[in-house]
Amino acid sequence: MRLSLVKALGTYLCWTRLNTGTESVQILNCYLEGGDSAYAKNRALRVIEIIRDILRQDANAAIVVCGDFNNHLETMSRHLASLKFDVGINPEVATHKFGNHLDQVFAKNITITNAVVNEDLDHSITDHKCIKVHLQPRKDRSSPMQIQQHNTRYIPGDHSALK
Repeated sequence: MRLSLVKALGTYLCWTRLNTGTESVQILNCYLEGGDSAYAKNRALRVIEIIRDILRQDANAAIVVCGDFNNHLETMSRHLASLKFDVGINPEVATHKFGNHLDQVFAKNITITNAVVNEDLDHSITDHKCIKVHLQPRKDRSSPMQIQQHNTRYIPGDHSALK
């Protein structure tokens, strides 16, 4: 197995690719800062844009989108539902110490099994509960295709694209 970084956008997106030898899974781990500013909302839409770009290149790409979405979870859920993503954690289950549902795991072309929200919470480390899922490749997928990095304007060493 090999995990490689595809792209990092500031602190709000870490996009990695997991290659198992026979499967390739695009993993987008998000932290969307809470708030209603245009800046915060645009970050959520930027993640959706990257996901759409991956799917334009390969409609059968196995994609996992996970993380802390704060008050942008509804926006992410709506957009990802329209793209036929599955939801890993029941929205009724609290993922935050104050009882809110802020964290989620979404998947497309890969099956989420055994999704668990760990109730044991170490408040000295985080105010979020740990989410654990198992991922199962789908038998009906065609062989994996190489996905190119989104945003061709990015130049290695040019950190302006990371803002």
